[in-house]
Amino acid sequence: MYWRDKESDTRGRETLSIRLGTLWSDLITAAQLDHHRALTYFQPEGPDHLARRDMMQSQSQARRVICAAARTLQFMDTTKLRPSKSHSRAFPDGRSSNAVPGRDHYSIWYDRESKRYLFADEPYERAAEAKTAERAAWSARHGFEIAKPSWPGMYNHRRWLAALPHRRCGEGCSVDAHRRGSGPSAGTDRRSCLGWRISAVHADFY
Repeated sequence: MYWRDKESDTRGRETLSIRLGTLWSDLITAAQLDHHRALTYFQPEGPDHLARRDMMQSQSQARRVICAAARTLQFMDTTKLRPSKSHSRAFPDGRSSNAVPGRDHYSIWYDRESKRYLFADEPYERAAEAKTAERAAWSARHGFEIAKPSWPGMYNHRRWLAALPHRRCGEGCSVDAHRRGSGPSAGTDRRSCLGWRISAVHADFY
């Protein structure tokens, strides 16, 4: 990614290499890159290379954009979820007015295995805390689980909250239980469980 700082009259290119379990093209199609804010404007340069051709206004801006894309790809690599624009399918009853209260910087994800949607919500911490009671009531009313993973989020490296409807893999299944290691036993099909996959995301994000 190229950048040019007009104030200091400097310019350059930023490149970041990350380790994924597979090629980016196995995680997402070129057309789906536009389905998530962090990947919009990136273009395929090869099976293991993505690039943006627009000019960033500073080196720090270029690094923020690249690192957000890297965190998004890491999330996809672990969960095997794909970004989606089918927002109405992630909302209760298909209505945006039913979305979780206090939502911000959210994204929609599709799980091809269970054919379900995940609503990833990344509000500012204080804003989320101010809506704690409303969010809890919403999850109980619509049968969602709200989980706050221990690792940073995709948007600007913040921690984030996920409104997570999923088929449980056994008694005691939840994102928090899987993270603590106290979820259903390894004998169950945990990899089919979104809660288990969310809990497995590595915390060492860019």
